[in-house]
This record gives sequence, C-alpha cells and structure tokens, in this order.
Amino acid sequence: MTNADFRTYCANIFQRDGVIRLPKVLTDSDLGLVMKAFDRKFNDTGQVKQALYQDTENRIMEARSQAAEMPTSAILDILSNTPIPSIVAGLFGSGPVWHHEDQAWFKDAREQSTPSRRTPWHQDSTYSPFIGTKYAVVWMSLDPVPADSALEFIRGSHLGQRYNPVAFVAEDDTAPLYPDSDLLRIPNIEADRSLWDIVSWPSEPGDIFIFHASTLHGGGATQPGAIRRSLTIRFVGDDVVKKNLPQKRGGQMISKSWGDAFDSLEEGQPYHECGLYMTHPGWGQ
Repeated sequence: MTNADFRTYCANIFQRDGVIRLPKVLTDSDLGLVMKAFDRKFNDTGQVKQALYQDTENRIMEARSQAAEMPTSAILDILSNTPIPSIVAGLFGSGPVWHHEDQAWFKDAREQSTPSRRTPWHQDSTYSPFIGTKYAVVWMSLDPVPADSALEFIRGSHLGQRYNPVAFVAEDDTAPLYPDSDLLRIPNIEADRSLWDIVSWPSEPGDIFIFHASTLHGGGATQPGAIRRSLTIRFVGDDVVKKNLPQKRGGQMISKSWGDAFDSLEEGQPYHECGLYMTHPGWGQ
C-alpha cells in the first residue's frame, strides 16, 4: 500500500466512524516533546487551569491554552517535529490544517481507595462556537491505559445529533451547560450501554487517537493507585465556520476566550480567518 493509499484508507475510517486509533506512531523523541508540553501546561502561569469535581475525592485537573492564541513553544515543537499535522491533513483529505487549541488532562487516583469517576460522555464540538466536518481531536496518553480505564467512543455519532454540552457537575453527568439552549440534553448512555455502538482500545504511550470533535466520547475510571496523563491537540480545516453559542451558562466549566479577531467574524465565516496558526498546507496543495 502506498502512502497515498494509506492516507485514503485512514481518511475513510475517520470520516465513517468518527474515530481512528493509530498505534505506535510516536517515537521516544516525539513522546519527550509531548511530556514537555504536558508539564508546561500545568507549570506555565499563562495557561488556564482548573480542578473538576472539587467537592469530591476525585483529583481531575485540566490545563489548556486560550483558543486562537499562538501555540506555545512546547506545542510548536510537536507541530514542527512530529508526524501529527501531516496525519491530520491526510484525514481531512484536502485543504490546509490549522492548530485550534491544546489541553492537558490529569486524572490522579494514587491516593484514592476507590476508582476515580469516569469522564462523562460529551462532544467537544458543542463547547466551541464553530462547526464543520474538518475538526479533529488528537489524543495522546503518557501512561499505559488498560481497557477498563480507556477512552470510549460511539462510532458514527459525529454524523448524528449534536447535544447540549455537559456541565461537569458531580450530581448529574448529563446536566446541560446551556440550560436555555435548543440543543437536546445528552442521553444517559451509561444507563443502557447496549443501545450504543461503543468502541474503545487500551493504549500505550506512542499510540494516538484521532476523533471528530462531534464524536460522543467519555473516559473510563482511573483505578486506585494509578494516574492518567494525556495531551490533546485540536485542529480545524477550511470548512469550519463560526457558529454562535448560547449566552447563559451553568456548571463549573471555565468560559474560554476566543479573542478579538474571532469576535469580529460573522456567523458562517471561516474560523481560520481569525488568524490561526497553519500547521500543514494540505496534501497536494
């Protein structure tokens, strides 16, 4: 199979299923860059950080860049010196690839006697004021993740309903972030998992998962004594356009700043026109 044929094969899976796993893509050198970026996310005073479920015993932390900012030097090292941008370009099939944002996630159950709570089912795209088919999330774990703690996906869900984003409140994993929105409340998927086409894989450092931002996904519980450190980088293509979000929010999630350049865009205008960093010109461009 030629490189072009392999890109087409992977693109077909991504576009059909909304998720693809690529094992052992990252070298030890690549993983060193990912670790450096993960550490920088939590140590850099300019990064947005928050602890989720603060009134429980769970230790779940996230740190992310503000959207539409220039990537930090640690993220630029990944974008410049790993195959990730070219892989995303292959999944999009055409057009350039722009960096959208990045996020570090840390689930720490080392001092817990019971597993950490699972990450609730959600769609990344509904937290963002834009929409399009070329919207990819690259997820990389820095620790081995066994099957019972793995990230899970509902195959093909990126082609279906867009749901109200969840508010990440401890008492209800389906509580909507936008209580007055017309978006439907996310179903209680855990109540009957057999109704859904759920796929997941255990992972090792070096594996990458790429999923469409509208793919329903959630994370399994981290077992007592274990940690799960992951870095996510989000990318957009040329068909992603601005779509206004509801104004009234609930829950504990910190609101993102999309920047003055983004605020000046009209609804329906291409997102990348607000000055995103191009990571790949696109295959055949």
